[in-house]
Amino acid sequence: MAEGGNNSSSNSNITEGHEAQILNYLSFSRYKRNQYIREIDSSFKEIKEMRLNEETYTKEQVEAIMDTMSSMIKHDAQSELLHLCHCHVLLLRQLFSQAEQIYLDLFVDTSELENQALLKQVASFDESSQHKVEGKKLTPLPAYISDKAYTHAVCFLSSEKDKALDRFQKLQMQCTSILKEKTALAEQVRSLSHNNPANINSFAIQQKCNELMLEIHSLSNMVEERTR
Repeated sequence: MAEGGNNSSSNSNITEGHEAQILNYLSFSRYKRNQYIREIDSSFKEIKEMRLNEETYTKEQVEAIMDTMSSMIKHDAQSELLHLCHCHVLLLRQLFSQAEQIYLDLFVDTSELENQALLKQVASFDESSQHKVEGKKLTPLPAYISDKAYTHAVCFLSSEKDKALDRFQKLQMQCTSILKEKTALAEQVRSLSHNNPANINSFAIQQKCNELMLEIHSLSNMVEERTR
């Protein structure tokens, strides 16, 4: 969803490229989750080695051991959750940065993050991806685009269209002018070739004809280059 946005839902599945990115992120999350579980196991092992050295314990001793264990687990959990939150922020920054390059305003609907139906879909997709089950696809959420981004894109394309049309019209005028000059020069060549007075030096006429033919050739090349 975007600010003041117009929404339109899509019935098509997420593209293969985006699905691959999601699978990559799930793999990253799975690695971090397993790493955190190993850290919890390490904390319990440390408690056992440091505190469980007697055959019997009093109530107060058990409570102290449990308090120490609780404090260690809370510290580890807080550190891991904070790290995970920062990873999510970096992910959002990447998405927002890419969207801004094409003038899109993205909006995170946090209410959808607790949508149990969607979470079940993600869990099923995650499980199937681990077992290489074919056919499982994530259903796309409704797509949103902001009025601001849409308006900016329309204005930009309209401006580019007007510029291209203006260049085309100017090019047409230049080509027309060049063709007229070419026709006029061709007429001069024909006139000099057919109307040759006796008092005009034939060499001079031939030289003039050659010059005119070179100009015609040059104009022809200009027309071809401009019309490509």
